[in-house]
Amino acid sequence: VLVNTGLKEYNFSYALGWNKKKYGAEVFYSQFNTTIGIFSASHIGNLSDLNRAFNSAVPLETGSFTYAIGRPYQHIEHELLKIKSFIRTGEKGKLSFIYARQYNLRYEYDKHSPLNDSLKALNKPDLKFEITTHTGEINWEHNRINKFTGSVGISGISQGNTYEGRALIPNFYNYGAGVFMIERWKKNKFEIEGGVRYDYKRLQIYTYEYVGNGNYELISPIHKFENLTGNLGFIFKNDSALSISLNIGTAWRAPSVNELYSNGLHHGAAALEFGDNTLRSEKTNNAILTARYTPIKRLNIEVSPFIHFIDNFIYRQPASTPILTIHGAFPAFYYKQTNATLKGCDIYLNFKLAQSIELSQKASLLR
Repeated sequence: VLVNTGLKEYNFSYALGWNKKKYGAEVFYSQFNTTIGIFSASHIGNLSDLNRAFNSAVPLETGSFTYAIGRPYQHIEHELLKIKSFIRTGEKGKLSFIYARQYNLRYEYDKHSPLNDSLKALNKPDLKFEITTHTGEINWEHNRINKFTGSVGISGISQGNTYEGRALIPNFYNYGAGVFMIERWKKNKFEIEGGVRYDYKRLQIYTYEYVGNGNYELISPIHKFENLTGNLGFIFKNDSALSISLNIGTAWRAPSVNELYSNGLHHGAAALEFGDNTLRSEKTNNAILTARYTPIKRLNIEVSPFIHFIDNFIYRQPASTPILTIHGAFPAFYYKQTNATLKGCDIYLNFKLAQSIELSQKASLLR
């Protein structure tokens, strides 16, 4: 039995909607709460015990079954409010609005409580995160016009993060905006879809930098990222049992705050993580080919080979040796970048043995 791996979760949500033929609105609210036990033997006090744990056939800490959750553990709360509305624009279009606010709170408690009795009685978390996110989107969809259907829209995000206690990632403000357009053309056996999107992101960090003689200085570097991406897809549906689709496109991802500025213990992973604030955006060119074949009604076969060429692929590189800190001894990882190729194939097979019995098999290959 793995010690201290219990989970407690309690959630609720409600929704209210009002819809007419030409307009409508919905309000949704949800709250997610959970307390997660962190496996006790993953937080180790010294390098000797850490090496002993690596070489042990079983965990160094075991015990009897219990629902109780003790240190180390995390408590997490998510609150979401989302408002959606739409207006019909004539016979051919629909204008939609979406706004959402999400508030996330995370408490992290280390394995050992403070030695000071008065501090211990307060039971304060060793690390507290609060992040508030606002998102919005305006989207206009049009129905078939000369064999074309599609949509155009804009989206935006505003995000602020604060923390108390030991540092892992700094305080920050994150802003982003995007504009996109998608069009689909369909005629007989052929269907073509194309899309283009432009995104801009601005990240401002607030942290203290050591300047010598026991002094620290507040710095607030700004990171800006932008990119234009596109996508093109083809579908051919024969009257027979075969259909083929091909999708080619580009994509990108700006480095996250933890990849840029992590500097300490990642509590749930029981590992030290160190970011690199010179990381650049990941960019990929990709292609996916899918063939679906139904030789008889009871049999369906799907094969999807794919390939991704990724520039500046971000990954965690393990350090050669663990590191001893005031919180204990932990493996260490450094965020790095490289050019990478991901390629493989997914295969799916479904066969209906009888009216109420189906056999499904999946296979996946990734290199």
